Amino acid sequence: MEKSLISEHSYRLAEFAQSACNLSGLVHDLSRILTEEIWPEARRLGHGTDWVNQHPIVICFVNQLIHLSGADDFSTVFKALSFCEDKAKQFEPEIPLRKDLME
Repeated sequence: MEKSLISEHSYRLAEFAQSACNLSGLVHDLSRILTEEIWPEARRLGHGTDWVNQHPIVICFVNQLIHLSGADDFSTVFKALSFCEDKAKQFEPEIPLRKDLME
């Protein structure tokens, strides 16, 4: 059996993520781990997006990101989505949108 491409260090970072207070640092670490370790391991094992999305390391990081962002209740998420939708309407699209994608 081949050795996993996911390092001990990444598992330890997932542990430490639970007490992290720097959202951008978490995002940076998670992005690196996903790109350099979890996705290559998923491909090696013949797994896809669901496997990656539900990997324990991802769950640990995402849990803390949710906590730090205050998005642990639906009303906060709904308000943020409404805010972003309103702001997005204020911009002219840089590239014309395909109408079939908007239906």
